[in-house]
Amino acid sequence: HHSVCGDDAWEKVIGRLIHPTDPALALHHFTHGPIKKVLGLQVAYITRCCETAMHAASSRIIEKFKRTWEARLTAYRALPDGTARAAEVATSPPELLIGFIGCGIIGMGVVRTLLDAGIEASQLLISTRSTGSAQLRELSLRGAWVGFDNRKVAGSAHVLVFATLPSQLLEATREAQETITRRTLALSLVGGVPSTKLRSMLMTPHAIQLRANSERIRAALGMQTSAHGVPETGAAEAGQASLSEPLDSSTLASLAA
Repeated sequence: HHSVCGDDAWEKVIGRLIHPTDPALALHHFTHGPIKKVLGLQVAYITRCCETAMHAASSRIIEKFKRTWEARLTAYRALPDGTARAAEVATSPPELLIGFIGCGIIGMGVVRTLLDAGIEASQLLISTRSTGSAQLRELSLRGAWVGFDNRKVAGSAHVLVFATLPSQLLEATREAQETITRRTLALSLVGGVPSTKLRSMLMTPHAIQLRANSERIRAALGMQTSAHGVPETGAAEAGQASLSEPLDSSTLASLAA
């Protein structure tokens, strides 16, 4: 290739791929990372709340039922589908399991955020068609369940995250609806499907659509758009410059819808 195109020319080509010069492409390019982080922080916060609630409920069972707490706690540790879960210590609370249906760019970004937040790989159940990717193989080696079985993941997870393409969500929810129970909280990262519709599709009251406020993200990155939503001149340069100062966690948290 170097015989056809010099080093300087190749650097310009690669530079265009890394930092799009087209304003519309730049707008999507530079907001994509923060959007993943915002969604990831929302999922991490919710899962930690669920985990805290499960620990509190376990302690309450032990305190309230002096004679029968062990049997009750054993039943409480069972997966949402009723499958028994053994524990090394009788007083151990349930281990929170987080399921993913779909795990592409956005889904994998959320997985990384959960791992950074202290969630163990063994707490993850991932159903995806792309089971052979290097990242998923690594997660599998670390203890995550990786396969393509939406029904299994929906019936086993305490928190179920939908991270499919919009065109795949209907089929995914149809399969999940067969095994999901009211002990599971469903979260959707898929745009265009509000919480009310998601609850109807899954036939459960415990379903929420998570969103990131893209306008606030663009403002935080210093990227302005016109009144018609078209990126103004300099959006690419503004986004590129902002990468030298990553958004901190508190700022990212404020960018949720």
